[in-house]
Amino acid sequence: MNADLRMSVLDNEVAAVHWGTVLAPMLETALAAGPKWCGIETLAEELAAGMSKIVIVFNPDDGRVWSVLYLEGHQHKLCNVLRISYCASADLDDWIHLYPTLRAWASREGFDQIAFCGRPGWKRVLKKFAVQQYVQYTDDLDDLLEVPASV
Repeated sequence: MNADLRMSVLDNEVAAVHWGTVLAPMLETALAAGPKWCGIETLAEELAAGMSKIVIVFNPDDGRVWSVLYLEGHQHKLCNVLRISYCASADLDDWIHLYPTLRAWASREGFDQIAFCGRPGWKRVLKKFAVQQYVQYTDDLDDLLEVPASV
């Protein structure tokens, strides 16, 4: 745990200024490691359109960005869900103590839940928080040679 780290939700205009130098390069590592839902261009377009938010975890003393979280809000019939779609991090253990800060911000913004999928390391670091674990499976269909006309 790094007690010096802070978390900040960036205004979309501020995120746009730092997109090419800091945010996009870090998020590209998360895109490479996660499900192939989209590319970095799509994330930039969604951010510019106000469809997403960027949260950074940073050291205020030296300005180093430790983590970038790409967030999307989803309105469902029964609740508003904040989805952490991508998380690029130097070390999850260093900043996960700030998760309650993210929870408080999400609640103030009108969200009822936070949802995310992650690699196995998330399970270990989230043990201390009251999160429910569900399993999500992803089946990439790009290996199909022929797609049936009907099911």
